[in-house]
Amino acid sequence: MKRIIALFLIVLTLTAIILSMASCGGGGGGLSGTYVNSEDFFGTLVETSYKFSGSKVTMTSFGINMSGTYKIDGGQITIKTSLLGITDESTYSFEKVSDKVIIIDGIEYTKK
Repeated sequence: MKRIIALFLIVLTLTAIILSMASCGGGGGGLSGTYVNSEDFFGTLVETSYKFSGSKVTMTSFGINMSGTYKIDGGQITIKTSLLGITDESTYSFEKVSDKVIIIDGIEYTKK
């Protein structure tokens, strides 16, 4: 009986570890490719994109590119960028819905 309980606890622990790694993208990076959102902004279609490669990210909106790094921790993504010598580090809510869809700060982005 003790062996069955011990085996059950091992399986339960391994399952928890696997699920936590999947939900946080492995801690550092975990995303790859370009995710896009298009929205109507006062009659003009505006495309915003995040291009992920390793632990690096390039964000594009209104024709402006900002490059930096990112880290996923649980349900949050922290993005550190630098533009015109100004460094910014911001944390947003994050959810990876599927391999094709992520949600950053409540906005859905679809992988190209």
